[in-house]
Amino acid sequence: MNKAVPYIGDNAFRAEARRHQSEFRERVLVIDFDSSNDRAQYGNLLPKEAAMHWISDQDYLKNQQYQQPNNLGARILIHQRFSRNMYGWNRWVFDHLNLRAGMRVLELGCGTAALWRENLSRVPREVEVFLSDYSAGMLAEARGYLGGDERFCFSEIDAQSLPFADASFDLVVANHMLYHVPDIPRAIGEMRRGGGFLVDEGDA
Repeated sequence: MNKAVPYIGDNAFRAEARRHQSEFRERVLVIDFDSSNDRAQYGNLLPKEAAMHWISDQDYLKNQQYQQPNNLGARILIHQRFSRNMYGWNRWVFDHLNLRAGMRVLELGCGTAALWRENLSRVPREVEVFLSDYSAGMLAEARGYLGGDERFCFSEIDAQSLPFADASFDLVVANHMLYHVPDIPRAIGEMRRGGGFLVDEGDA
């Protein structure tokens, strides 16, 4: 049985999300905890505390939520459709990387490599970018897009235990992924050990 993590948002967003469910690549379950019907049907199965537990349950994330790109793609589509920011999140994040020739960069939780795909023409030729994710499914998707580009390499990595020597990188990027890590302080310590780092977590 697939688990669904509820979105807790305002009524207008929930109504809009319901209208567009059929457009997403998967069925998106929108649960309204203000609704007595939804509370009666899902309240015991999907309390907010359980939703927060799933966010950092590594077995669930690796083998269900991110085994294939569909779930992540559905959430990205929601933001693309309804975001009021016309500049673009990945473009904004890339602006702050300040990449220069000769840099070695590690991204943790790269997902489908959207940050790099959307800014590919801006990536200097003389950089090394190590794309990593805890999920082999996500890495396979990223490799499918960028595997032919010699600037990129790929590795299945747990952010809590980086298999690299100290100061191996000029920059470590964690973009919307730390909320999935069970031990966040440990992961940040590993990022500091690996090199300078940039964390972009938004409202997470």
